Amino acid sequence: MNRIAAVVAGLSLAFVGTSATIAGTINVPGDQPTIAAAISYSSNGDVIAIAAGTYYEHSLNPGGKAITIGSASGNLDVTIDAQQGGSVFLINSGEGSGTVIRELIITGGQSTDGGGIYCYSNSSPTISD
Repeated sequence: MNRIAAVVAGLSLAFVGTSATIAGTINVPGDQPTIAAAISYSSNGDVIAIAAGTYYEHSLNPGGKAITIGSASGNLDVTIDAQQGGSVFLINSGEGSGTVIRELIITGGQSTDGGGIYCYSNSSPTISD
């Protein structure tokens, strides 16, 4: 398959055959009300930019997508609190280094296998800050 990539007005375009995908930024809560909704809405290459604050969510699963999930400001000003409802993140769909979790405070997760980030099933995301 031939691949051609271009950048137009700050958006990344990737052409595969005759189709094109546009990687963009999904703002939480501006564009989507929750992190889970933003992940569900996202496509490979998207950035989920989370506004400063505390979010009460758990079992966040990228579902194999190569997306970036992190603070909109690039600072540690986003807390995801699972309130003991399960792991904060479930990474179990073969995610690779293109799945990035960064600049987040992760707390309140509860699981016998990994309360903060439960990563398994040949997954190896990039986790930083």
